[in-house]
Amino acid sequence: MQPTTRTYDDAIYNFVQRKSSNADPLVFAEFKKRQRLNLVELQNELAILKGDIHAAEKVTRQQRQDLRRLLSEYTQAIRDVEYMSQLDALDELEAREQQLSVTDSFQDLASKRGAPYNTRYLRLPSTLQQRPDAVREALRKYLLRSLSWTKEEKRLRRKDYYQGRPPQIYSPFVDRFARFIMAFVGGAALLIPMIIMAFDASLSKILITTSVSVLLFAGFLSFGISASNQDTLAATATYAAVLVVFVGTSLPPQSSGT
Repeated sequence: MQPTTRTYDDAIYNFVQRKSSNADPLVFAEFKKRQRLNLVELQNELAILKGDIHAAEKVTRQQRQDLRRLLSEYTQAIRDVEYMSQLDALDELEAREQQLSVTDSFQDLASKRGAPYNTRYLRLPSTLQQRPDAVREALRKYLLRSLSWTKEEKRLRRKDYYQGRPPQIYSPFVDRFARFIMAFVGGAALLIPMIIMAFDASLSKILITTSVSVLLFAGFLSFGISASNQDTLAATATYAAVLVVFVGTSLPPQSSGT
């Protein structure tokens, strides 16, 4: 008795069932060169149509219909490329796993020349609860999984959770801990310079401490927090103003000659 071969219909059904049962997120092959090929093909068809109309010095009904269709397809192809460029790329390990998965499921297709499944793999953009910044991103990637993952995301991405991958959503703990770090750094940025300047106050010591503190504070705002240029400048100016007020009250009184 001849063994029954698995048909393509069976293969695609089993592939989808397996991915769904594992609660794997949707992943998309990019096929960037094929998108470019499609754009160039539509562009050339439009160029040919343009040349035909120019040579005949008239446009037929069929040409008008073709022009309407080609322009619509060309515009849609551009939108498709733009949308695909906004998706998040899988990291190297995830992309390799996805490629092996589809290659194993569709071996007849994978065996064709040109490595059909050798392309970048993408997923929908992550929906982070807050604007990403260096502090929250560091906590999201390196904090303990039990603290950085939400219950909902654990349920939806069980495989990624147990493989030690970072979550795509900021958990409430990550958000609160990030705010605590910001508040702690802000308080320390004021208290430490003031304490330094309070002991053995001298003009040179106060000026150096103030200058270094303002520069460090500005650097933290620039690289640690996602803020606009105006907000960064305003916060730095406010911080400098507070230190200047403290400096004014800390300078030793200068004796005036009689």
